[in-house]
Amino acid sequence: MEDLLVGSTVTIYARHMKVKAYADAHTQGALESKRTGLAILLQPAAFPQLGQLVSCIESGGLKIKRLRLVNDKGPTVAMEVVGDDADLLWSQACGHLPAAAYKQVQRDQIEPYFSDRERFPCTAAFDHCTLCIVRPHAMKAGKAGEIMMAIQAAGLEISAAEMLHLQHAEAAELLDVYKGVVPYHKEMVDGMSIAPMLALEVRAEDAAVEKLRELCGPYDVDMALTGLLSLSKAAIF
Repeated sequence: MEDLLVGSTVTIYARHMKVKAYADAHTQGALESKRTGLAILLQPAAFPQLGQLVSCIESGGLKIKRLRLVNDKGPTVAMEVVGDDADLLWSQACGHLPAAAYKQVQRDQIEPYFSDRERFPCTAAFDHCTLCIVRPHAMKAGKAGEIMMAIQAAGLEISAAEMLHLQHAEAAELLDVYKGVVPYHKEMVDGMSIAPMLALEVRAEDAAVEKLRELCGPYDVDMALTGLLSLSKAAIF
């Protein structure tokens, strides 16, 4: 239900449908009576705490609608967040943060950070790096901040970030390497295109791919659980 707002894109039978308008005033009132949005710029000085700040927003009951990392006199994260009584939730969730960590702006002021690619180009370095995707289900669960915190705590650098909503064909191309390898390839593709995901460029001086893989752990859930149980037994005995 939180996706059924004007301007949002929903996925129906693998097709992206953009909500253009409401059929009547009653529907609009039911969906938007308390729903508000905020435009926020996380400032360069606070960039090392990016994961913590995003986690603070998510745990406060706000949903991230758009996010992009740009260079604006330093690494600046432009975000649009939404929620019921968003102003109140924002003040409760982030009121304790230093004023220099963020700047709240008007929605028209933040739009160029997403649309003007010449003024605010992609910050990706394309060297000593790998791709990390926070998948749509993790975004919906409000786990992006926790994941970014883990990446930064491991000594890895987040050098580019942007929320994207992949078309089904784009998701299929991205995950084509897993076709015939994993039995749930179709479910992977469907899950990757059903809602927005967060793409991160993760860098390290050396072995960025290996370090991120080690941080993520085994892809197979059963194998990961076996490893955790082994560690638990070692800790006990």
